Amino acid sequence: MLFLAFVAESYGNQATLTALSQVSREVPVVGRPKAAVTKERITIRLSLEAVAEFRATGSGWQTRIDKALQEYLNTQY
Repeated sequence: MLFLAFVAESYGNQATLTALSQVSREVPVVGRPKAAVTKERITIRLSLEAVAEFRATGSGWQTRIDKALQEYLNTQY
């Protein structure tokens, strides 16, 4: 899209520029909306047993690990 705009601008084709700007406004944004609370992606090494237990609980197991860590921290401080 950017390349086409560059070419149209280089040749002074205002109709193409207008058409491109119209198309870019009509293309919907796809994907999940940005979350208000974000998380940080990390790499952590856990025991096979702990991971197996959480994975066995099904979808959302990583979120449950996060919640378990948060609960642990709340009891410590």
